[in-house]
Amino acid sequence: MISGIIFDLDGTLIDSLGFWDIVPEKYLQTVGIKADKDLARQIDSFSLKESAAFFIEKFKLKLSVSQVLDGINQTIEKFYKEEVQLKPGAKEFAVLLAEKHIKIAVATSSPAHLAEAAVKRLLPVEFDCIVSCNDCAQGKDESAEVYEKALAKMELSKENVWVFEDALFALETAKKAGFHVCAVEEAAYQHEAEKIKKVADYYVHSLIDFSAKLGEPK
Repeated sequence: MISGIIFDLDGTLIDSLGFWDIVPEKYLQTVGIKADKDLARQIDSFSLKESAAFFIEKFKLKLSVSQVLDGINQTIEKFYKEEVQLKPGAKEFAVLLAEKHIKIAVATSSPAHLAEAAVKRLLPVEFDCIVSCNDCAQGKDESAEVYEKALAKMELSKENVWVFEDALFALETAKKAGFHVCAVEEAAYQHEAEKIKKVADYYVHSLIDFSAKLGEPK
């Protein structure tokens, strides 16, 4: 029987992946600048700090790198706290899990306080824990540590816990660590859909589609 589910956040529970492409544009609007159409492409490989320095030089901003970083972070926080919406079926599925007394956790690459703000605003259920890769030695591309930490906090057996993810590399990491994995459809990863389906133990278009699995014997 399924006794716990560990959810990824971005692209799995919340519809946020597209936002990262427009963060530069959103931030620059706050300082009165209209961004170039291809700005996201220009800074695609930049860190946030490198992006801040680029904005200062390109747009002649009379701000320090730390001030620009603060502004970018405020833009990101506003999105998570006020604007981001759920993926299809997320609310219904979370309520169903609560009704069935199935423990739920979040294992995310985003900062924990942003994840907490988003799920508290959007979902009428309590999560057993929220664990961020920021509090782990390695990210999901290298290690299953974030899932293992969530599992430990849930105090459940791995054989009864599923990990829900949208990205191929994360699904592979969780599966190699011995978790059952469910892939959640995400437009950003459609180019890898066939590979994702081969790795996943289950694939859903909407989170509520997984309800058929609940109550099945192991």
